[in-house]
Amino acid sequence: MASFFLRSLVKGPKEGGCLFNLMVGAIVMVFYCLNRFLHGFDGVLPREFLLYHFGDLCGGILFPIYVNLVCIAAKSSFRIDSLGKAMMLEALCSAVWEGAIPLLWRASTADILDVVCYFVGGLVYWIMMSLCNTGMRRSVERDG
Repeated sequence: MASFFLRSLVKGPKEGGCLFNLMVGAIVMVFYCLNRFLHGFDGVLPREFLLYHFGDLCGGILFPIYVNLVCIAAKSSFRIDSLGKAMMLEALCSAVWEGAIPLLWRASTADILDVVCYFVGGLVYWIMMSLCNTGMRRSVERDG
């Protein structure tokens, strides 16, 4: 399994490589921790957004990363590699966390802005993946 995981590091995000997902995931986690524990974005972004919605934006980026890494580890060919798949995943996460969970757990509240943040996060992930794939194609064309 380790050799499969290592071989997938050199592939681009569209081909299922995990390096892109690991790098973006690490960056998003650093941003989340900077906001959550060090209040690193205070004065840069609105305080209400940082307190109540920034984590949801980070989650929207991390959902497809998590699914892709699990699929890589499970040797599945499925990937969140298109905008449609990313939006379907965000819809599923929104339905669970903002729809079902508030019905089952009284302390949880549904928030439409959280749903918007999930979808924006999925869009950000897809844009980063697309830009990385475009850069890899140009590099191959230039060097090839």
